Amino acid sequence: MAWDDENSERDLKTALALFDWPRAEDLCRLLIQRIRREEAPLSTARALSILGLLRGAKRFDTLARVADALLQSGVRAGGVIVPYAQTLIECGYLEAAERLLDAPCTDADDAETQGLKGRILKDRYIKAGPGAAARYKAYLSRSIDAYLGAYRVNPARNYWHGINVVALLSRAQRDGVVRADGWPDAQDVAKQVLASVTPATPGPWELATALEASLVLGNLNEAERFAREFAAHPDTTAFQLGGTLRQLMEVYQLEEATAPGSRLLPLLQAALLRRPGGGLRVGTGQDGVARISPGPAPENGGTLERVFGADRFVTLKWYRDGLERCKSVARIESASEKAVGTGWLVECGALTGNGSKDLVLVTNAHVMSPQGVGGLLRPEQARARFQTGPELCRIDRVLWSFSAATYDVTVATLKALPPDAAPLPLSDATLTAPGGANGASRLYIIGYPGGGDLQLSMHDNELLGFNERCVHYRTPTEHGSSGSPVFDDEEWTVVALHHSGKKNMARLDGSGEIYEANEGILIRAIRQGIASTPALP
Repeated sequence: MAWDDENSERDLKTALALFDWPRAEDLCRLLIQRIRREEAPLSTARALSILGLLRGAKRFDTLARVADALLQSGVRAGGVIVPYAQTLIECGYLEAAERLLDAPCTDADDAETQGLKGRILKDRYIKAGPGAAARYKAYLSRSIDAYLGAYRVNPARNYWHGINVVALLSRAQRDGVVRADGWPDAQDVAKQVLASVTPATPGPWELATALEASLVLGNLNEAERFAREFAAHPDTTAFQLGGTLRQLMEVYQLEEATAPGSRLLPLLQAALLRRPGGGLRVGTGQDGVARISPGPAPENGGTLERVFGADRFVTLKWYRDGLERCKSVARIESASEKAVGTGWLVECGALTGNGSKDLVLVTNAHVMSPQGVGGLLRPEQARARFQTGPELCRIDRVLWSFSAATYDVTVATLKALPPDAAPLPLSDATLTAPGGANGASRLYIIGYPGGGDLQLSMHDNELLGFNERCVHYRTPTEHGSSGSPVFDDEEWTVVALHHSGKKNMARLDGSGEIYEANEGILIRAIRQGIASTPALP
């Protein structure tokens, strides 16, 4: 059939807006099949619209496959090559991106191509880090020249090239790179760029550019104003927020602990968490300091967990409270440092009601259990790594352990605790039923998906149903999230212990139907199990 229908494109936009990654993946798979079967290629305009949707939601793996199919079908437009190259750059394939940009195309935008080549050179310099060989230091100068050449062709149109000139000139000065002949003054370019991107109704990229220009000009109040407008703009995507955060953190080297980063970064990080494809990763550098970076939502779930759903606004205070909770969440590892799951700290008395203030570790029994029965690790094999420290703590002894068929929980003491150890607050309050008068509740997870860095999953989180024992929800998780705390949407109190997910989970309403869902064991059910069972000797 001809390419005269737009239903699939509208369906894709809806799926991405609802964080329904499996549906978006299916739609793109069908699109690729159709691209290969239709005699006439998809129009360039439609192709760019589809690729723009995927790029905005940071679905880079899917975008690459669609763009590749388009190029194979004969669509040799520069507009298709550009987002494909951007995807390769985002995924770290700099050499492949550079070769793609050198390929012939029918409507190449030289400024766009030149800018992406400048981005490749910039990334090579930034990723090389301190102490890199001299050949990597040359990439900074070459990147400035690439951006500067494109900017001077049309300063009003190519303002994003200009702001990269500003950012890299500032970085060169901080890094002691010798100025080359012909390089302008960073503040002079910042003033020119700012004048060209502040119309009456600026778009997202214009606001992000104005933010950077104001930062370099030393006007922090204006930079914060532009950051707020950029974060709140209805057309701002996760791709734009992630790129701006990367620029501020990697090129300008801003940090959340000190100004001006303390005034700018949290605004954009909180906004990123409410966009399709947004997410944050808490990483620990070589200096042992935890740092937050923009990260994509998981593209593929693990064997037990899957990715589903919808979103809500994330306030700045709420976001910061969530970061504080990160300090109490540990990655459960084997003695050989193989990541197995997640655990978290709580006061023993909060589980037992005996008033004890001693902190204990909570995780899944299918992550750790006595003698390894039904679990991957025995206590003597397990370690709890608190990444925000980072602290590596050995298990002392198991107090309670219930199989996956009951509560799937193990509670243990640690031989030592992190210096800033704090318990997570618990709640057994009744959840709001889906479709109730006040709307469905939202649930959030902090854990170690894929055994990687600590991540906050806040962008796909609708509560689906619950009973006396467990709760179902559509919060994105991956293998490695087992044992994570499941938080409510108001006070960051733990309402459940995450333990599994299925594409064909039986609904909790007794209808006999199935759906895609993740499952957590409610805190009140765990408390009941502990109350009726003596602690292990």
